[in-house]
Amino acid sequence: MATIKDLGELFAEGLFKAIAVWAGVMALIVLLATRAKPEALSLSVLIVFTFAAVGALVGFIMGIPKPSEGDEATLTADLSATRSAIVRLSYNTGLAKISTAVTTLIVGFSVAQFGTVIDRARDLGSTYQDVFGSELFAAPAARSAYGMGLSISALILGFIFMFMWTTTRLLDVLRKTIEERGGAGDTADK
Repeated sequence: MATIKDLGELFAEGLFKAIAVWAGVMALIVLLATRAKPEALSLSVLIVFTFAAVGALVGFIMGIPKPSEGDEATLTADLSATRSAIVRLSYNTGLAKISTAVTTLIVGFSVAQFGTVIDRARDLGSTYQDVFGSELFAAPAARSAYGMGLSISALILGFIFMFMWTTTRLLDVLRKTIEERGGAGDTADK
């Protein structure tokens, strides 16, 4: 029977495989659409990485694990005073509060400024019509659709992948790091 640790590692492995597949599919789409023209290819890659990075940043901020009220007390109850100080580092409530505040601002801004966001997206689509030029796609709408497709898919997938990793794996990584540092400190003191 698989343990939670095994399932978590399987999930992380599957998540990174999904990222690799997505990157491969996006690369194939970009190569086929641009016909390997250097200018269009480099611009397409820049768009994908930029929007994926923005999505990943927002996904990280929104996905930071937040401790429940009893978590810190449960973790520190059976530990010595020096060890409990180390364990408390696993829950950075300041970072969790910042994450909550930024998430609230992003959601509030998106709802309040939805019309403006749509207008800016249309402007971005118009910019893509000019940037990609007629040698890539003859129809301006096709150039706009290509650029917006790259932007939106990279933004959403960057967000989803980082949000999923942050909510499922970040706390495990922090706990392992703290246990290793705490364990090393305990053996040095003995």
